[in-house]
Amino acid sequence: MPVIWLKYIRFLIRQKFITKTRHTFDNALRALPATQHELIWRSYADWAKSIDCVDVSKHILERYVAFNPDAREEYIDFLLEIGDNNEAALELIKVTIA
Repeated sequence: MPVIWLKYIRFLIRQKFITKTRHTFDNALRALPATQHELIWRSYADWAKSIDCVDVSKHILERYVAFNPDAREEYIDFLLEIGDNNEAALELIKVTIA
C-alpha cells in the first residue's frame, strides 16, 4: 500500500505541487498503519529539505524528529544549512541532554 502513495507523491513532486504534495504525505500517514510510517517519513523528510519554503521544511522536519528522535542530528544539520544557528543550538542542547 505505501508503494501506491509513494508513486503518487513522486508524481506530485515532479509537478512541483508543494501544498498538494504536503497534504498527500499527511494523508498517507493518516491512512497507513504506524508500522509503515517510516517508509513515508523518510521520503517526506528528504522532500522537505529540497523545497524552497523554509518554514514548511522546518515544520515537517520537527514532526519527523518527534516520530524518529534519532533524526535530530539530521535536523540540526538542516538548521545549520539554512543559517538558523539559534534553533540549531537549542536542538543540540536536546541531543546532549538526552
